[in-house]
Amino acid sequence: YQVQGEVEGNENRLMPIGDLRRAPGGAVPLLDQLEVFRPESVSFSRYRVQMQGSTTNTDAYTYYCDQYFTNISATLPIPAFNIGSTTLGDSRLVGVQCIGEFNNLVIRRANSTIPSITWTAYTAPINGGITTHRLPDVPTELSILFSGLKNYNFGSQVLVRAEKYQTLTGFEAVQSMLFLNENPNWRANAGMLGIERSF
Repeated sequence: YQVQGEVEGNENRLMPIGDLRRAPGGAVPLLDQLEVFRPESVSFSRYRVQMQGSTTNTDAYTYYCDQYFTNISATLPIPAFNIGSTTLGDSRLVGVQCIGEFNNLVIRRANSTIPSITWTAYTAPINGGITTHRLPDVPTELSILFSGLKNYNFGSQVLVRAEKYQTLTGFEAVQSMLFLNENPNWRANAGMLGIERSF
């Protein structure tokens, strides 16, 4: 996690005030708490909290949060949405059960062989339904030039992340912010909350 304070009167200036990696004085970090080391001489108008953490139970998932808060809360928001896998007969196809409402699905596959390939797709969720995504076929011309790509294989693991943005409506609004990337803090400004699962 990382906590930043927005210096009062200057919304573009963020100061790190809490970070799991940099506890002053060699303190042992507590993994169930956010530790904040706030300088006495600086006032903050709000706080940016970036959090990522994985569960280890049988219903394992990774939680994501990137939001601004006027006060540092005792708890972080709980997603009111979820994703589940479906059974499909094609290893290049993934089906995602979209539970609740959210704006964006990120589907990622990777392999560590040569050539190393990562495939990331952004797609609109079918809220309350099933969203499918299939890996594309390699164009003939490309497979002739690079024979290693002809029968590329990512294995069976797919990482799927559902993202909900509080101040954005619809998939197109998220895509516009993502690809224009005019503001590096756009996710926090939009209030991002996410759940990622491995299928």
